[in-house]
Amino acid sequence: MTGEYLLLYFKEGKCFITAEKTLELEKIDVLANYDTGEIKQGIAWKVQIARLDKNNRKLYCHFISIESARINFPSYNEAQLEILAAIESISIPNIDTHWLLKTFKILKPNFNYKEPIPPAYKDFDSYVAPMHQPVRKPVKSFKTETFSISMKDIQFYNGCVLLRKKFKWVSQEVEFIINNNFLKEEHDAIKNYFAKILNANKISINATLELEDNIVVGHKAQSPEVERINETLIEEVKINFTKSIIDKTADKPKNLFSMEEFIAEFGEETFKPKIFYPDEKSFIDSLLKVSDRKHYKHLEYLSSIHCHSIMKLRFIPKPLSFIFLLETTDSFVFLWETLDTAEATYIWETPKEVKQLKDEIVKLDEVLTLIKTEGKNQYIASNPNSFHRIFHDYSNTTNNFDKWKNDLQKALNSILP
Repeated sequence: MTGEYLLLYFKEGKCFITAEKTLELEKIDVLANYDTGEIKQGIAWKVQIARLDKNNRKLYCHFISIESARINFPSYNEAQLEILAAIESISIPNIDTHWLLKTFKILKPNFNYKEPIPPAYKDFDSYVAPMHQPVRKPVKSFKTETFSISMKDIQFYNGCVLLRKKFKWVSQEVEFIINNNFLKEEHDAIKNYFAKILNANKISINATLELEDNIVVGHKAQSPEVERINETLIEEVKINFTKSIIDKTADKPKNLFSMEEFIAEFGEETFKPKIFYPDEKSFIDSLLKVSDRKHYKHLEYLSSIHCHSIMKLRFIPKPLSFIFLLETTDSFVFLWETLDTAEATYIWETPKEVKQLKDEIVKLDEVLTLIKTEGKNQYIASNPNSFHRIFHDYSNTTNNFDKWKNDLQKALNSILP
C-alpha cells in the first residue's frame, strides 16, 4: 500500500482508519504525548503511507493535511481492507506543532505517558549481558535569549500563541509555545487589532533554551505582551473591531447583507464572527455601544420582535441601517431603521407566505436601488402600495421612543384586515 492515501478520522476517543477499523488514540505515536481528550471531534488527518511493516502490523506515514469537512474514506479493495484491518499502530514522524495545535482544542502534554518498557527476558540461563562501551555524556548548557518578533509572524491558537525563531548559534529552527488561556484560534484573523490595543506591532520574548552538544532539547518562553491579554483587553479588541466596521462602511452596488456577509465585507474576510457576536442581536448591541445611539431603544426593541427564525436580519451599509421582518396576523412587514441618522422608519407590507419571502426580499432590494438612484422624495411621491412611514420626534428626546413605538403599533394595526 506504499504511496496510498489514508484518512485518520478522530471521533469519540477513537481513530477510524476505515469505516469499520479503529485504533486507540495512543496507538498513533505522535498522540501518545498529549491529552487526547482535548482533540477536536470530527477532524481528520490525511496521510500518505510510506512503509508497511507487516511483522509488527505498523504503518509509517507522511502527514499531508487536516480535513475538517464531510468525511469520505478512500475506496479500498478487499486486499487493502484486509491489510488495514490488521494494523495495530501508526507512526507519523513529520507532523509539526502547527498541525497539532489545529487538531487539539488546547494542546496539553500527557504527563502520565511513559515510553514502553522492552519485554523482559524469559530464558535467564541463556541471557548474556552485552558488553557496554563507555558512553560520553553530552555537554549540557543553558542559554537565555531576548528578542522581538512581529505580531504578524506569530500564530494564535486555542490557549496559546506559536512562534518560530532561528538563532545563529544553532542550526535548527526553534518553535516556542506561550500559553494564554484567553486566546482562541479565531483571534488569529484579527491579530492586527490586538497589536493596536497592545500598542505593539512587535512582541518581546524572553526565552531560555536547554542544549545538549549544541542541540536544543528543551525551551520555554515568556512575553509581557502575551501576558497582558485577558478578558478586558479582548473586549477592547472587540470594541475597536466593531468601530472599524462602522468606519469602513461604504456605498456598494449590493444593498442587503447578512451579518456574516457584512462583517466579511467591512471587517475581516477570514474572521469567524461568532466568537464576538454569537447572534445578530449581539452584533446590533455591539454596534449600538460604539455609535451615536440615536435609535438605541428603537433598534433594541425591533431586534427583540424581529422574526429571527424566518429571516436573517439584513444590513445596509450606507446609511448603516437594518431591515427587520415583523409579523402581524395576516402579513409580514419589512421595516427599515437606521443606526444613528435622522431618518424616518420605512415599512412595507408583504403577503404572509414564507415560500414567497425570498421573492419579496428581491423586490425590496429593487425598491432600495430605486431609492438610492432616484432619491427618497421621488419614491414617496410615487405613492407606493403597502408603504408606511413613521417619523422620529427629535425635539423631545425623553418621549421620542414611546411616541415612535405607539405610532409603530398604530401602523401595524392599520395593516390588519
